[in-house]
Amino acid sequence: MLRCQSVLPFILLLLCLSVHGRAAATADSTSLPENVQAELNLSRQKDDLTSWLYARIDYAEAAPAARISFLMNTQKEAWRSYRNLPERQAWFNLLILQGYNLLQTGNMLASIQAYEKAMEFYDAYPIADTDEYVEYVLKPLGNNYTRLADYDAATFIHLKTLQILKKEGNEAEMAGVYANLATCARWKNELPDAAVYCRLGLDNAYEQTALYGLLLNTYADIMLQENKTDSALHYSERAIQHLKDWSKVYKSNSQAPGWYAAALQLNARLLLATKQPDQALLRCKEAMELQNRYFPDTKQREKAKLAVLSGDILLHYNQPQPALDSYQQALQLLLPSWKPAGADQLPPDSLLYSENTFTDALAGKAAVMAVMKYKDIALEHYFAVFRAARKLREAFSYTSSRIRDMQILRERSEAAMAIAWELHLGTSSSSLYKDRLLLITELSKAQVLQDERMMRWQMRSNIRPNDSLLLQQKRLQEAVIYYQHELMDAGKDNKANIKSLLQTAEYELALLGKRTGRTNAPSPEMLTVPALQQLYKYLPDGLTMISFFNGRQTSYLIRFDNEGVKDVLPVAGSDSLRKPVLNFVSKWFGNGPNEMINQPDQYCKESFQLYQTIFGKLEMKAIDRCILLPDGIFSYLPFDAMITGSCTGKSAGNWPFFFRQTILSQAWSLQTWYDQQQTKYPAGHFAGWFVGKSNNLSLPVLSVEKELQWLQDQIPGKYYSNESATWSAFQQEVDSAAVLHIGAHAVAATGNAFPYLQLYDQPFYLFDLQYKHFAPSLVWLGACRTGDGNLVEGEGMNSLSRAFAAAGAGGVVAGMWNVNDNASAEIMQLFYTQLGNGENAATALHKAKEEYLHNHRSNQILQLPYYWAGFTYSGHLQPVVLPSKMPAFAWVLAGICLLTLFIFFWVFFKKIYK
Repeated sequence: MLRCQSVLPFILLLLCLSVHGRAAATADSTSLPENVQAELNLSRQKDDLTSWLYARIDYAEAAPAARISFLMNTQKEAWRSYRNLPERQAWFNLLILQGYNLLQTGNMLASIQAYEKAMEFYDAYPIADTDEYVEYVLKPLGNNYTRLADYDAATFIHLKTLQILKKEGNEAEMAGVYANLATCARWKNELPDAAVYCRLGLDNAYEQTALYGLLLNTYADIMLQENKTDSALHYSERAIQHLKDWSKVYKSNSQAPGWYAAALQLNARLLLATKQPDQALLRCKEAMELQNRYFPDTKQREKAKLAVLSGDILLHYNQPQPALDSYQQALQLLLPSWKPAGADQLPPDSLLYSENTFTDALAGKAAVMAVMKYKDIALEHYFAVFRAARKLREAFSYTSSRIRDMQILRERSEAAMAIAWELHLGTSSSSLYKDRLLLITELSKAQVLQDERMMRWQMRSNIRPNDSLLLQQKRLQEAVIYYQHELMDAGKDNKANIKSLLQTAEYELALLGKRTGRTNAPSPEMLTVPALQQLYKYLPDGLTMISFFNGRQTSYLIRFDNEGVKDVLPVAGSDSLRKPVLNFVSKWFGNGPNEMINQPDQYCKESFQLYQTIFGKLEMKAIDRCILLPDGIFSYLPFDAMITGSCTGKSAGNWPFFFRQTILSQAWSLQTWYDQQQTKYPAGHFAGWFVGKSNNLSLPVLSVEKELQWLQDQIPGKYYSNESATWSAFQQEVDSAAVLHIGAHAVAATGNAFPYLQLYDQPFYLFDLQYKHFAPSLVWLGACRTGDGNLVEGEGMNSLSRAFAAAGAGGVVAGMWNVNDNASAEIMQLFYTQLGNGENAATALHKAKEEYLHNHRSNQILQLPYYWAGFTYSGHLQPVVLPSKMPAFAWVLAGICLLTLFIFFWVFFKKIYK
């Protein structure tokens, strides 16, 4: 029985016993041996919590896998909490052991939670040496996050570890942390940072250590990601040479054989990249033999990675059966309890779990099944990939990690689309594979946006006064926003310190989120074909939707209505469409109207060609209303302004614009639109924000006075202009508005910069909305380029429009380019007039554009789409209720009524008095 003040002896014993326990244990222990039970009872009678905890620890560690439930119930069965230092030490050891044993039994998420509790426990009251805290809490926690692919959380833990080691001057240990940081940065695609971390690690590591070889291998991986194959091969060979004699040189380092196997694995990838498959397979085989020899019962994930890589090599060189065997081996390494009857079988959903190697194996098996002509089986495996990937996203603490996972999923989505399309062509059933094609499109589009809306709704519904956790969460959210603003303005010397404070606040908020709103309600089930068919029924009569899937090689347009999918059209992929689309948008809309004014016929020609490339074979006649669900490169297109026929001999006012065929609007996905359409929005309160001149003197003065005056005359509400339109006032007011109108400068995202709205005193950045949870029926973003931003694969434009939708807005009108001020003000007035007539926002915007064109039918320049097509609407189709001013005659009538009542009561009481 342990009575140590230090964690180290306890951990050493823990590691030794765990090996014995795996061999000896066979069943879960629900009843205790008499001697153990007697010891526990005696400790309880003596109120000796320390002895009681260590007795349970010792018993559980004799058979870790079989007795994991017993170990995890310890806190529940304790009759009281800790009171003194020895009891705290024992409790801390218990948390560490729970994290370790859960990891050994494959329950990574529960292991992470246990280590998080151990970290919070230590941080609240440090009770052990920091080197033991680093070794047995922070290191395994950071590595667990890395295994889960939650690289932002892992980075924070590694930086925290590095800070501790720097204070102690422990350069050897710092080198290992730099290696971990380099790995995280590499997977986040922050390759310059990864290279810097790697070089710092090499500078701090002793060249005679195995760690030095690990760092060389990590640097080779970074070079490979930068497509510097020759440099990658050079460092890879150096790493192998450094590590291959590990049994002689680094005999005392138990991790050395694993690092050597990792170096062989990377070398295999490089040999595959340089078209040397036989040598690559030999490297995989050598690495697998190492893992099996030195880690016979552990490192199943690393062995599975090698099996997946072997499968990739074999599949690439057209050896499908051996490839299938390799992928199946990987799955069975990760799922030891799964006993498939044949290679075509899928693991049951109950065994699917959140691990990226697992999804890699499933996707590899799907690909090889497709090559072997088992298309239906391949498609079902891809749907299993979607289900497993969803579980992985739910486990992530950071939105950035979820977005990265969606980007990885895109390539697999394109492969699934190709299989479903081929199956569709080969079947007589009209809807069997059409529905599956739309389902894949939905599962690969705006999933993070949908998750954000769900989480914001949970946050809103969980608000309880005086809830200490929620109050703490609110303070942390405010701290994150504050540090993000500080980081935007920080000088070079102060940037690192503010970034560290920001990372700390974000991580603490992520931990708190697991105990508050984000986990209080279950996530909705993944969309299925039957659920998709039910969604069709919610589409109004006369409404058609067109969903886009933008693949690299092939894109797809899917037209459907409340009866189901009508058409599926394959078109060119982004590899061939990207350049012409971006050139078209930049040339005609990105630099003012002059190009269109000077070359109207050329615009017509290029626009018609693009329309034919995308929509040419899709029947678009007799459609009353159409909601477009863009994806990828299609998100840049000004659909209203596209030309659908010949313009020869026609003035601009008579051009056959797409918007003349049908009422067009947009949505992020069918699921998002359904959510927006079914939400009940508050009625009444209107809030308007107008900033013509701000503290940012680099921006030109914006003419907003007429817009402000017109709205004040038409719609009662709260109005803020110039000095009163401050950041803090906006933060307070935005939550309660039913309709939110913003007329201010907007700056779109460029490079790593965030898009923002310029309020009077400071910018309102996109990240200022990340913790907002409101439900305005409509947001009008009258500023230029509020619908523009960096394209996030699988999620659309990372714009202010998307940010308001994520925060809960039902519909958003946004500008795609620098819209002319006069045209913008006129269309805005016409739009609100139509809303006042009871129209929904999509119809109101469409009619406003029609009326604008009619009003300027004699001015061919103002008929050009640059002036009127810049605003798009995305969202629900409910009527938007505006507050209305009481007409003058109503005030007169009300006055007469009051006067009549006054005279009546005066006469009445006068008679009574007499």
